[in-house]
Amino acid sequence: MDCPRCASANDKGDRFCWLCGWDFTNGSEICGHCGLEIEEGSTCESCTSDPTAGWGNWNPPDEDDDE
Repeated sequence: MDCPRCASANDKGDRFCWLCGWDFTNGSEICGHCGLEIEEGSTCESCTSDPTAGWGNWNPPDEDDDE
């Protein structure tokens, strides 16, 4: 079974991830978009309120950069 936080391989039945210590029995998961810990089966409120959460400070290139 792969850890939802660090993606390391763990044995089935382990309670904690051997690498990062994630508790597999805590009823939480990691949001696939922003990486925050959320309640299992719920939607991430951070991503719902801000659809660009987790993207960082990205700015589009200037149009005249090609010159």
